[in-house]
Amino acid sequence: MEKADAHFVECGITAIVKYYTVFAFLTDNAGNGATLDPEGSTIVSIGSDLDFTIINPGNDEVYVAIDGGDAEYIDSSNPTEYTLENIQADHSLLFTTEEGLPA
Repeated sequence: MEKADAHFVECGITAIVKYYTVFAFLTDNAGNGATLDPEGSTIVSIGSDLDFTIINPGNDEVYVAIDGGDAEYIDSSNPTEYTLENIQADHSLLFTTEEGLPA
């Protein structure tokens, strides 16, 4: 053990970094040729933000359902970006073009 590591242990300091999983996917109905980035499972550290980019050439309105809730409209001033802020738990996100569709 290096001296720096021994000092770290002797001080009784324990660093614990928690990670959470965010699973996001795009429904089949979310526009002709629509894409989501990142799609699938993403590991993030506690308190992090995670940005999603939706490219929707069909110009349909886009909604997001978080953790099985009702779908909420993504702000029309910037309909291709969505941010999940200050992540404190695992989450699932469903991007869709159907208003009110449960995840």
